[in-house]
Amino acid sequence: MKRDAAQTLSLRTFLLTLFVPVIVLLTIAIGLLVHINLDIGSHSEELGREAVQRILTAQRNYANLENLRFSLNTFATTPSLSRARESYLAATALLSESSIGLVEEEMKERHQFLNQLGEAWQDRIRISAGHDDVYNRWKLYLGLGLMIHQLAESTSSDFPVEFTDNDRHVVIDADVKGLREHTERLHVILMPLCPDAGTSPRLTEVCGKFQAAHTELIEHINRLDAAKAAFAASIDELNRSRAEIARTFEVIETRELLDDVNFITELAERTGPVFYLFFAAVFMMVAICLLGFLMILKPLTQISKAIADFRLSQKVPEKRISVPLVEFNELSGWIWTLFRKFTEDHEQSVELSSDCRRLLHVASLDALTGIANRRALDEATARTPRAPAGFGVLMLDLDRFKLINDSKGHIFGDRVLRSLAMVVEHNLPPRCRVYRYGGEEFVVLCPDVTPTTLDLIAESLLCAVRTISRGTGLRADGPVTDPLTVSIGCSSIPAEDDAKPIPALIDEADRALYRAKRNGRDRVEHFSDIADPEDPGEPPAPPDASNAPTEAPRLRRIPLL
Repeated sequence: MKRDAAQTLSLRTFLLTLFVPVIVLLTIAIGLLVHINLDIGSHSEELGREAVQRILTAQRNYANLENLRFSLNTFATTPSLSRARESYLAATALLSESSIGLVEEEMKERHQFLNQLGEAWQDRIRISAGHDDVYNRWKLYLGLGLMIHQLAESTSSDFPVEFTDNDRHVVIDADVKGLREHTERLHVILMPLCPDAGTSPRLTEVCGKFQAAHTELIEHINRLDAAKAAFAASIDELNRSRAEIARTFEVIETRELLDDVNFITELAERTGPVFYLFFAAVFMMVAICLLGFLMILKPLTQISKAIADFRLSQKVPEKRISVPLVEFNELSGWIWTLFRKFTEDHEQSVELSSDCRRLLHVASLDALTGIANRRALDEATARTPRAPAGFGVLMLDLDRFKLINDSKGHIFGDRVLRSLAMVVEHNLPPRCRVYRYGGEEFVVLCPDVTPTTLDLIAESLLCAVRTISRGTGLRADGPVTDPLTVSIGCSSIPAEDDAKPIPALIDEADRALYRAKRNGRDRVEHFSDIADPEDPGEPPAPPDASNAPTEAPRLRRIPLL
């Protein structure tokens, strides 16, 4: 059912109604975007500069803190006092205001760290002095031990205590625990060598000094141990202070990051309403475009579906598409008209095609015998210009057919031809086909055969044709007294030969047929058995009496099945 004119719009009016609001909304959205971009751009530039400055400061501070950690580690572990002093000065320089950008509220922590570093340096000096003192007293103590050994056991030149390289490093590096163990071991070994009072005055004097040196060395080792413990405690306190300064940096960075986040939040709150207006405009544009898209897509989809259904069913849809757009209604009407026109033309085309196929079929059949005619043979030859190896041709000719026509009339002769065609067609293998070549001659095309197989097919046809009576012109169920006979010529392409044109095979079979006629009829002759292929098959001229043979040579006769 057609819509009223008042209920439909032209496509131009519809597009104008659809896209004018979209253009207006798009202009508003672009203006909002430009405003937002300028506002955000100015603030982003300022925020970027501050962020770059903070990043550079943070990188410098963290690098200085890492260098401070390395200096403290060198200060605590190096055995050289000069390197310890260099590490102390480097750590002091790294805590200066020019190296680490601390804010004013963290100045107290920095001064506290510097005071702790100074105390640790004094502890380091005391350790160095104590180390030298212990080392000197150890040498005195060891020398007294050597004197005791020499005075008490002059017969033995080996010192009772052997020191390894590792033991020497323990003494040189002032390893408190190892040095104490060596002192006690030497004291335990040498003191039993000291005699009772009055036995050896010199040895007694040396043993007394050795005992006093042992007491003083143990005392100074203990003092060095206490100094090292105090220094280790100072280093631990310095590491804690350094970690506290690093945490202070993290707090400062976090606070500045929160300030940036708050600034971005304020900026988002200012631009939020603008974004809402932008999203509303975009939403309205999308809604309008979607509505227009659906109003255009729906009729196109319906038309496409109607065309697809028509292609499948070849039937004109019963319901015509009706939409509120004039152009689509007109397009729908034209498509439905084309549907009807195509259906009518298709029905006529099917009818003409059927008639054409029927006429072509009739044209390819012989009107008298019902088998394929010469036209069909020419078409088969055109489809396969050159026959492949293993292809064979039979040429059949009805013997003395002219006598049948002259004696019994052409009506009877037609009956004989129909019987012959039926017998030949029914006695051929499935892939062989017979054609009426002309008059009483027939051609059989046989693919995929050997020369022997082709001869067997020809012999079977000879036997089958002999079941037709020359008196009735019909095929009998058993033997007849006056059988109809045919002469057959064969031509084939052996498997080892190349392809050959079918007309050439037909010509060869025709020559073999004439040879069969000349040699007595009712027989099969193969072209390959002809002694002279150029012999056209005509009867030879009478030979000279002196040279004439007593009997004419005969071609090979294939035995009957």
